Amino acid sequence: MKQESKVTGIPAGPMLLLLSFIEGGCVMVAELAGGKMLAPFYGTSLYVWASTLAITLGGLTIGYYIGGKFSDKALDKRKQILFGVIAAASALVIVMPAWASFVMTRTMEFSFLTGLVFSQLSFLLLPIMGMGIVSPLIISLIGESRNPGSAAGLVYAISTLGGILTTLVTGFWLVPLLGITVPCIVAGALLLVAALIVLRPGSKIPALALIAILPSLLYFRDTKAQESGKYSLLYYSEGILGQVKVLEFQTGKDGKKVTSRNLLVNHNWQTWIDKDQPQYSFLYYTRFT
Repeated sequence: MKQESKVTGIPAGPMLLLLSFIEGGCVMVAELAGGKMLAPFYGTSLYVWASTLAITLGGLTIGYYIGGKFSDKALDKRKQILFGVIAAASALVIVMPAWASFVMTRTMEFSFLTGLVFSQLSFLLLPIMGMGIVSPLIISLIGESRNPGSAAGLVYAISTLGGILTTLVTGFWLVPLLGITVPCIVAGALLLVAALIVLRPGSKIPALALIAILPSLLYFRDTKAQESGKYSLLYYSEGILGQVKVLEFQTGKDGKKVTSRNLLVNHNWQTWIDKDQPQYSFLYYTRFT
């Protein structure tokens, strides 16, 4: 049976603290991934990380303020808002790699700083803002049964601890081994599952189902490319440099069919050659090197 606090209807403090721990970790996954996703388009300079930090802090600032406003609502309303915000933030983190690539391929013609800031605002601000709303709401729920000041300090400490540990695991292990996409999917799904278990105790079966299908989502995320009749996936990997794919497909050249081979880094074309004449590139700018 799910534990309840002394105030009826509020999840037990340890369960809310676990949710806060996972939320803190998810914030750092989003921040690290948000910085790394920019690399193929905008590099990894000081400007990139300054933008990443500023937008992360800005999102948290807005989220904390909104969360504080929501904390004045009735108890049941706060629980509903908390679950809704976590569900939305989790979904945004899961789709962030795909959305970031979509946005950045369309901002390449902007000036460097404009494209950099606009891109990150579009894919990083909202999930961070959503997770910023979480802490004040958790504090208000825990504060129903203990001193609010003590609740605030405990929640922020646990959330920060989750961020520290997740930063180390993600930066030293997950991204180098698995790339950017997998950590985002796992972090978003884990936060959503935790919210279902803690805030929707009747939804344990959907939560377990989500855990069960997660490996399938990770495994099949690129099978469409491999099985497509238009092109075949020859190589796929994700690591510290991001997602790398080699595709082969049929194209036309002087009225004849040609087998082309492409190297893509984070969905961005790097090379495009004729397989039978590898010295020939379809990308004109490579002829100037």
